[in-house]
Amino acid sequence: MMAGATGIRDYISRQQIKLLISECRHYEGAEVVQMGPLGTGALKGAIRLAAISDPDARDILKLIKGINGISVFDFSGCCEEDKNDITYRLEGILGKAEVLMEAKEGSDRFSLFGVVDDNSQELNDLVMYAPNDCALICLFGSIPADKAVHIIDND
Repeated sequence: MMAGATGIRDYISRQQIKLLISECRHYEGAEVVQMGPLGTGALKGAIRLAAISDPDARDILKLIKGINGISVFDFSGCCEEDKNDITYRLEGILGKAEVLMEAKEGSDRFSLFGVVDDNSQELNDLVMYAPNDCALICLFGSIPADKAVHIIDND
């Protein structure tokens, strides 16, 4: 269920997400990992070394070639009040974004947000959010849509 970028609901605000993570990273029980261009460059270099002998690593390298920032935010260890505050704020930010895919099992939900560029056939600024697990993973930059769809279909 992918469509081209058409308006305000397609927009993902990197700044708002990064600001929220920055403001909440000091909450007791919150865990944050962030990498900017330098960190993602180092990660790509490590994967490139592994790709010499591993075809799966070569596929991953092709997939993340256009990624220039990664943020992982786990707030499952926070108190209920902080979890509720973070969830409310995250859903306000993500409510403006296009849902590319959503999976539900019982009360659990996983949502994938992003912007599809019909011209370049790339997915931009992918955000994976699992509210019941209190987890947010952001891949800022671009990923070839065909490779991302292939991985989603196979995993």
